Amino acid sequence: MFGKKDGKKNAAIDGLSLAPGVSVLETEKGTVLFDGRQGRYFQLNELGLIVVRSLEEGKDADAIVRRVVEAYDVDAKTADADVRAFLAQIKELGVAV
Repeated sequence: MFGKKDGKKNAAIDGLSLAPGVSVLETEKGTVLFDGRQGRYFQLNELGLIVVRSLEEGKDADAIVRRVVEAYDVDAKTADADVRAFLAQIKELGVAV
């Protein structure tokens, strides 16, 4: 599971940013991450959009979690798990480094 393990956060996802060649595009069908290096698109939901926009602003995982808690009726533990899972996923996909 992503997030905290033995009281420590997953340092591998702190300090992420969008990879070079990856951009956020608004389309008629919603917002996507476009990986121009490989011509791939990734549809973003509302959480994904908050996370990606926060990364563009240089926010770390904890700041993103606080933003999600403020925006939605969700507890900090759930928000932390969801944000960290999303960050790990976009890192695995190569659209964040």
